[in-house]
Amino acid sequence: FYDYSSGDKGKTYLYYTSLKDSIPVMNGQIYVLTPPGTYSTAGNFDNFLAFDSSSLYRMQRKGNEFTKSKVIGVSEISSLDMSEDGKTIIYLKGNKIYKKDTTNENAEPITIAKDATSFVCDRSLKNVYYKDTDRTLRYTSGDENNTKAITSDDVSKFVMNKSGACTFIYSEALYYSKNGGDRQKINEVKDVKSLYDDGSALDGEDRYFITSNGINYINSKIERE
Repeated sequence: FYDYSSGDKGKTYLYYTSLKDSIPVMNGQIYVLTPPGTYSTAGNFDNFLAFDSSSLYRMQRKGNEFTKSKVIGVSEISSLDMSEDGKTIIYLKGNKIYKKDTTNENAEPITIAKDATSFVCDRSLKNVYYKDTDRTLRYTSGDENNTKAITSDDVSKFVMNKSGACTFIYSEALYYSKNGGDRQKINEVKDVKSLYDDGSALDGEDRYFITSNGINYINSKIERE
């Protein structure tokens, strides 16, 4: 079991309960990168991804010391996620979405979408939905020249659920798409007002609708307190 903490003298430390001692990780404060929708790092704290204000690093413990290898610079990145196993990252830089292998220091990033302004992805990073510069929702599985339009015009809020379904507001109604499939309307929620990151929705009568899979809203008409 590990406890991440920021120590004194401008250094970041990891406290190992098995050693009953702290090991310095690097100078300055760093932040551990976790997969989408989780709060724990992939793998363990002997080999993990962390970032500071300038770069993302792979940190590897060797005895009582850590070595770091730079993965990418983060100063121009607006969004960043990693796969559940920690071996791949996806990020938005400018108006392009890139995917990169984090286990190979010399790996080049691969462009998987262009003209993007924001994105959501599943934990494997195999299914990526993004809003383009025309506010259209699109899907990419990894080829920037072979993306699919899920909507024909403006999409409002869109989120990715744990099941890998992208739920979104389009034409004042609630829809979903899974694995790049055509959009499907969710009929349980009428006159949708808001959609939240956890997949719950609020309708025009101030009733909450909650889903367990991003598709079927099984616990409907929950009165707002």
